[in-house]
Order: sequence, then C-alpha cells, then structure tokens
Amino acid sequence: MEKIAAIVGVVLLALLVWWATRKPRPYFP
Repeated sequence: MEKIAAIVGVVLLALLVWWATRKPRPYFP
C-alpha cells in the first residue's frame, strides 16, 4: 500500500506540473 500511495503521489505531482506548464496561466485558473 505504501508503494501505491507513493506512486500515486508522484503521478499526481507530475500531472500538476505538466498541466501548470501547459496552461497559459502558471497556476489554477
């Protein structure tokens, strides 16, 4: 379970960074 939680956390962080850099606005709209 710990490994799953760590993987999910990393994936969410990566998606957040990718989404933030892809959007014209640096953060949440």
